[in-house]
Parts: sequence; structure tokens; C-alpha cells
Amino acid sequence: MAPFVTLLLLLTWTRVAGQCPPVLLVSGSPGGAWAAITPGGFVLTLGTDWHGGDSSAVSGQLTNVDAIFSNGLAFAARKSDGTLVTWGSAERGGDSSAVKDNLTNVEEVVGTRFYSFAAKKTDGTVVAWGDPANGGDASSVADQLSNVDTIAATDQAFAVRKMDGTVVAWGDSRHGGDVQNFSALLTDVVQLITSSGDPNAFAAIKADGTAVIWGGAVTNAYEQSGGADGAAAAYLLESNVREIVRIVSLVYGTLAVLQTNDTLKTYTPYRDWSTQTWKLRQGTIQLTNVDTVSAVDRNFVARQRDGTVVIWDPSSNTENGRLTDVDWIVAGSSAVAGRRSDGTVVTWGNSFSGGDAGDVAAQLTNVEAIFTNGGAFAALKADATVVTWRNTFNGGDSSAVAGNLTNVSTILSNNGAFAAKKTDGNFFFLGFV
Repeated sequence: MAPFVTLLLLLTWTRVAGQCPPVLLVSGSPGGAWAAITPGGFVLTLGTDWHGGDSSAVSGQLTNVDAIFSNGLAFAARKSDGTLVTWGSAERGGDSSAVKDNLTNVEEVVGTRFYSFAAKKTDGTVVAWGDPANGGDASSVADQLSNVDTIAATDQAFAVRKMDGTVVAWGDSRHGGDVQNFSALLTDVVQLITSSGDPNAFAAIKADGTAVIWGGAVTNAYEQSGGADGAAAAYLLESNVREIVRIVSLVYGTLAVLQTNDTLKTYTPYRDWSTQTWKLRQGTIQLTNVDTVSAVDRNFVARQRDGTVVIWDPSSNTENGRLTDVDWIVAGSSAVAGRRSDGTVVTWGNSFSGGDAGDVAAQLTNVEAIFTNGGAFAALKADATVVTWRNTFNGGDSSAVAGNLTNVSTILSNNGAFAAKKTDGNFFFLGFV
């Protein structure tokens, strides 16, 4: 099924009084599909076939499911016995038949964006499948994938932290899948994370408070600065960043680092000619008392605990906006929305993607929660009704069905649609389904 619909009511099953709602969990694929686990451990799917919206080929196997994972083009369902069932785009992880015998005692599954999966087993080993060039083939490092503690993924590569503090990576080298040239730096690692933003990068925080950052934005920045092969580059962040809450990267390589002391610093790449290494220099922007930072349309957006939201372009250190009295913010791909203390909503950014809520601004009162799917926003009000705005293709115009969006308890999203869960356990879908 791949039609564009204004509203689709599908997950509605008869419910006997006193029983649980008909759906325990709905998982939204970034690519445009949905999978739901029912109380009996069965799975129902909805959306575009090539993104995992059709699970009919494996429906007989989808029993006793306790978790669902997605990479955008495929789903993986973990059963209570620790085995996995996959479906969706076969070459992007939907077909795991080649490694099926190894997919036992699965503890965790991580996906790249649209390419592959990696499963960590209870014995600390890892199994990968999907697109071989983008993380689906770990044969080159298979003998090193033991005693694994943490798995992380960028758009096209995987990295793992082992119990001894070392790091192993595989997948597309430009997205962090090759660490051979700087493996000596990747020791005593205590935290392995992936930055948000576009493109993303890996960051390994070491016991001495330094950090090694590579892949994605680092690759681009290295080459833009004159480096020959960005895939072989890593930046050493020498400041004391012993605890990092979040790293956000932008296309031109600038990083925003939020630490546990609520300090936000920015860093730009430079070449240290004395040591012939690439490092990161702290930028002029430094904010304190920050609780949230995001990348929105090549800008950083940071909220401080006094309710101030600062928006700036780090390439020019130009402030592009400042909002006040904001309780919290939700960032889309190129717009941001924030709720103010009086329950109203303030927006900034690309108007087509939700940066302008003018059409429904008068309705945005008594708002309790805001959600985004990248191209549109949805606000859940105190009276359990829903208001959406902007990109209609992504569900941004719900005016024709507003009367049905009542008694809503929460909203889920993927890259194409919203799923509004009602108090009776049924779901309404808005956008590309």
C-alpha cells in the first residue's frame, strides 16, 4: 500500500471491556511504514511495502514478539525466545536468511539509516546483515566482534565499544566504518555515541576526558580543509569532555557539544602543523545552563534553562533568532517549535516545514505536547484534541478530519506521517501512509 491519504483509520479492533488496548506498541519506520505489537505478541503492519509496510510473507512467524526495530526500509522483530524475524526491503535488511542461524539470543538490534542491521547477542558477539557496503557485512572484523558492550550507528556504518575500552567499526568508510588509521587513539573508551545532525558522526569519549570524533561531518570538514582522504581522518577533542550529553554536527563540520554541566560549546576543525594532526578548536559561542540542542537547517538551536532559545549559524557566528519564555522545544528538519509557559506555541525556520504556524496559530492554546515528523508538526492539547500544521504531504493539514482527532492520548511519528493514539486504543494516521 502506498497511497497518499489524508486520514487512515486501520488499527481498530474490537475490545472487550476490561481488556488491554488492542496495541501495546507502535513502531514508526523513518522510511514510511508502521509496525504494531498486539497484547498477544502478534505484529500488524501498515505503510509502503518497500519500507516494511507488508509483513504477509512472514506473518506466520510473527508470534510472541516483544520488540521491533527499524532502519527505515526494513523491520526486525525480536521474539521472546531471542530469535529475529525480518521483513521489508530484502537487500537492506529485510532478508536475514543468510545469517538466520546466528540470530539467536538477541539482546539488541541497531540499524543504519536505510541500509543494514547489527544485532548484539547475550554472549557479546555481533551479527550484521543488509547492504554489504553500508554495514551489512562485518566479515572483515568478525574475529574482533566479541565482548561487545555498546553498538552505535551512523547513516551507513557501525561501531562497537568492547569491554576492554577499544572500538571496532565497519561499513562505509566515509561514514565512520574504518578506524584503522587512528585505532591507537581508540583505547580506554568509556562512552560511544553517534551525533545527531546531517551527516552524523561517531564520538568516542575516553577515560582521560578527551574525545575522538570521526565519520560523516568530520569526513566532509577534513576534505573541505584540504585533507586528501576524509575517510581516514579523526579529530581529537582535547578539552575535558568526560561526560557528553549530546553532539550535534552540521554539514561543514562544526560540532556542538553539550556536557553534563549544561555547558554548550562549539568546535571547528583545524590542522595542527606541529603534530601533523587534525584537531578541533573551540568556537566563540559558549552557552551555559543549556538543556537542549539541535541542528535545524544548518543552524544550531539551543534552549537555556531560563526559557531562552538561541538560534545561530556557526559558519558565520551569526545569531539568526532568539525566543523567550519557552518551556521546551521540538526540532524538525528545517524548523523548530516551542511551547511557552502559557500553553501557546512559537515557531522558527522554514515556513513550509512548520516554521510558520500562522494558519492555525489561534488554535495553538493549552498545548501539552508537540511532535514532528520532520516536515510537519502536531500539537496535543489539554482537551485531548490535535492541531497540525504545514507540509500537507506529511500530515500537516488535518482540518478535514479534526472532528475525529479527539480523546487522543499521544502521537507517534515517522518521516512521512503521524499516528494519533486514542484513549480507546485505536490509531488515526495522518500523512503519507
